[in-house]
Amino acid sequence: MQRCSLKSITSLLILTFLGLLSIQYQVKFLGISDPPLEITKQISIKNESSYVRVPSGNFRNYSYIHSAFRVSDDTIRVTFIREHKKSTPVYYKYGNKRGLVYFQCALPSCLDFYSKPCSLIGQIGTIKAAFQEGVNFIEFSSSNDETNFETSIEVKDVRIKENHVYPHQLGVCVQPIYLHADYVLFVEFFEFWLSQGATKFYIYRESYTPEIQKILELYNMTSEADIEFIDWSLLPAAPEADTKSNPNSYVYRLEMMLSIFDCIHRARANVKFVAQTDLDELIYIKSGKTVLDFMKSFSQAEPYFASVSFQSQRIFFEKDSVDDIKNLFDVNFTKFEEVKLENFIFARPFYSKLIYRPERVFRVHSHQQFLPEKIPGNYRRYQNKLIDPKDGVVLHIRRSTDTFKWKEIIKSEILKPLAKQWTENFQARLSVFSESDFNENPWLNIGIQVVREVDKCRRRMMENKDKECHNVFVCEVELSKKFSDAFIHAKNSWVFV
Repeated sequence: MQRCSLKSITSLLILTFLGLLSIQYQVKFLGISDPPLEITKQISIKNESSYVRVPSGNFRNYSYIHSAFRVSDDTIRVTFIREHKKSTPVYYKYGNKRGLVYFQCALPSCLDFYSKPCSLIGQIGTIKAAFQEGVNFIEFSSSNDETNFETSIEVKDVRIKENHVYPHQLGVCVQPIYLHADYVLFVEFFEFWLSQGATKFYIYRESYTPEIQKILELYNMTSEADIEFIDWSLLPAAPEADTKSNPNSYVYRLEMMLSIFDCIHRARANVKFVAQTDLDELIYIKSGKTVLDFMKSFSQAEPYFASVSFQSQRIFFEKDSVDDIKNLFDVNFTKFEEVKLENFIFARPFYSKLIYRPERVFRVHSHQQFLPEKIPGNYRRYQNKLIDPKDGVVLHIRRSTDTFKWKEIIKSEILKPLAKQWTENFQARLSVFSESDFNENPWLNIGIQVVREVDKCRRRMMENKDKECHNVFVCEVELSKKFSDAFIHAKNSWVFV
């Protein structure tokens, strides 16, 4: 992606941003990929216009495929969603080689603990096929007939080469954002991680408001970071499918664990350290070092680490003024200068988060550490490590009702120096605009309202998780009735056999 300084893009940025304000039905990301990614705003949740090809008949008979990664000279890994315990084989064709795909669950337990009725689960397809020069796609079929290989995806080469140099030192994986409307949270997220040395962001997306689209464009154009957008849509379904016959009713929260696997593999060979956190979490290093400098020092002391785990501590604000924000010039970071800090650190794995060396892990999770990869040319494996909370913690910003009751609360100014830095950086970012650029089109500010509605739907589903799959699709249907045309939805990103 071409990069440019803030000063050199002033005129272009203003014109581009003002143009974005008038977009109503289709939004095209600029300067992100070739060809550019596109997302289309769908008035209806039904899959009427997005999907050129949809499955017919019983959705449980299909295997849904997203990405393929060449991890070594003889191995390709593929992200699948399939029916649990599905025995129907999937065949591949790579160049002049054909064979069976070997499947493993993305999680060691296969079914997610928090919603076992979700029978469509993430699976990792392993393919043993030697690298062939000039073969960039892999094909799939439900039979090994030469004429049946009609589904194909590109293979991303993520091999670590000899004398490898990483393009990026610190990156961040954002699990699929869905029904997201809190654009202020995105501003806080980007300003924090940019201040910590991050230069690569992987943004997985399913649905959000146009205001968040504008924030993503703003940071894509005004920062020196490389921001990659990955569509992680709902699974394709027949237009006539109702809730019971729609495959998305049986997928746990967009299969976010598989998306983390996808992201960590996507980052192989490209980013040395990859943080996997939520948008409302900060990794706070108590020495005052940036996250990047901390990880560099840690890596020198522990050269064979695969992942590090940070325990979590909650914070909240006396008054969160997001509801009062009408445009970007209202956004500030003064609320971070004094926060309410819970004098309690959660035991692992509750709320804990990880930073990975991508090529050293296989299965991944949002909170837990799993068995690492083997060290090349060695019978030993890389090692998972734990960060002492005296050195660093995850600060989890809570804006809505939480599962766990709060314990002792203390006032704290631990983020005050960072808050001042974020304010300066953000003001510099907006200095190329005038406030009138935003007043002509007041920003729809339904962020907190949507957060509360989504949280209400998720909590209801969580309470019934032993009987009904905790899925995103039902919440989308419900919210579409209240916020009919508020969301942009990713185009279909899955193929199937």
